[in-house]
Amino acid sequence: MTSEIMELYHFPRDRISECGVPHFDVYSQENQFIPRTVLLQELKLPLDLPYIFYGMVAKFFAQMSSKF
Repeated sequence: MTSEIMELYHFPRDRISECGVPHFDVYSQENQFIPRTVLLQELKLPLDLPYIFYGMVAKFFAQMSSKF
């Protein structure tokens, strides 16, 4: 997004600070993840099958999510 704001709005690079959304920081910290085998064992699921898991988001971040 930095290049877009520089190109489209002619904003100087030295006035741009790149940062992220704090509640997404956990996704970059691998030590926060539960190992696949541990998760599947806790859920009593076979370890040799593929899975797709969907997670819910807190209403604080997506107040309309329950309507979709």
